Amino acid sequence: MKGHQLVLKGAFILTALLFILAFGAFIYMRMQEPKPVDADFSEIRRALEDEGLTARFEDGNELRVKNAFGLLTSDYEEFLYLYPSYYLDVEEILLVRLPEGAKAETVRNAMEERLTRQKNTFENYGTDQFSTLQNTVIYDNGTYALYSAGHEASECARLIRGMIER
Repeated sequence: MKGHQLVLKGAFILTALLFILAFGAFIYMRMQEPKPVDADFSEIRRALEDEGLTARFEDGNELRVKNAFGLLTSDYEEFLYLYPSYYLDVEEILLVRLPEGAKAETVRNAMEERLTRQKNTFENYGTDQFSTLQNTVIYDNGTYALYSAGHEASECARLIRGMIER
């Protein structure tokens, strides 16, 4: 009987230790994930400028975001939209801060639809534009959604992500 009790105690202790280790691993992994931060969009704009990534852009407003992406900027906390200076260029950046509890899926879908429309527009005659669109980055982390299209799309996305995640 005593041997049976020792085996049960040992099994209980082993199970408890495994649970503690698994929980610790879970906490460690959660701590390693990048956390969204309250980014200053004017600082992001300035950082893009400092890196020379905005030379071909104009500042967009609410109407331009609605026309390009079908999104009402009033539904979101903040946005930064940079659109191409030349009407046949496809470079553009849209960064949106979502309100608490909002679903990034709506914005992400609008961004994917924008990319699809742009590709369809330039597929047969705008080979330069079409190949540029292949570099597009669409990203969301639940707090921010980002669309970056252009020759430097990856560089822009990397810089922005570095400022919205810590």
